[in-house]
Amino acid sequence: MRQGQIPQHAEFLRACGKSNSRLSEVIYVITSTVRDACGKPPSERLFLDKYGNFCLCLDEIVSKGLLENTEKDRITRLMRLKPPSEF
Repeated sequence: MRQGQIPQHAEFLRACGKSNSRLSEVIYVITSTVRDACGKPPSERLFLDKYGNFCLCLDEIVSKGLLENTEKDRITRLMRLKPPSEF
């Protein structure tokens, strides 16, 4: 390996670190938004009771397999705009 050249496994590990960081951000946004939408920390019973809100919340965060929204205020606002017939 030449001086200043980065080994391939180091590049891979750096890319994984960025992916893990982004994934943890997405999971945090989902859990905190669901908690806000349901009014309580998520539990199995609450999930079953508020299934419609939960699905609507996920629909606003992820659209067509792509991360669309990560701001809690925006997600909550968009959830209120959807008519009940859509969920």
